[in-house]
Amino acid sequence: THVTIRHGHDTRPEPASQDKFYQECAAAGRVTQLAYIGDELVGAIACRLELTPMKSAARLYLMTVGVYAPYRNGAIGTRLLRHALNEGSADSFIEDAYLHVHTPNTEAIAFYKRFGFVEDGVVNNYYKRLEPPDAVVLKLNLREWKVRRRPNNTDEPIDISHPPDPTLILSVHAR
Repeated sequence: THVTIRHGHDTRPEPASQDKFYQECAAAGRVTQLAYIGDELVGAIACRLELTPMKSAARLYLMTVGVYAPYRNGAIGTRLLRHALNEGSADSFIEDAYLHVHTPNTEAIAFYKRFGFVEDGVVNNYYKRLEPPDAVVLKLNLREWKVRRRPNNTDEPIDISHPPDPTLILSVHAR
């Protein structure tokens, strides 16, 4: 089964609602992505840009990264994150990327550390509906990030292991 990411076209509609989340995602440009297999939405990464206190640079905040459970372990999350980091690092105004992860979620923490994220403290009582309510802050210096491609260093499709349907194709679209 081949997985393909398609870029180079912008299919982002103007936000239909005044919801701040969607406005921030749209303002972040191509770093916010939706992953499809065929016509089915299977994953997403939603980001926003934040100005530094001195307004001399921006930070890329990863608001959410998720892949629908049946499609996990197929490199979709890896490709979404890699794409967002590549796009963010291409903008010299963006200095770093950061996110919050629930402290007991060691699998997610390890996932981000594989990309070079480092722990930058813990925010106590960050979550209102989770126990414990704390979040670890992970950050990555995007000025040191080198654009990364798939293991074969090309844009050719790569195989994913154990896809739910071997005929499905993954496309990543900016929305």
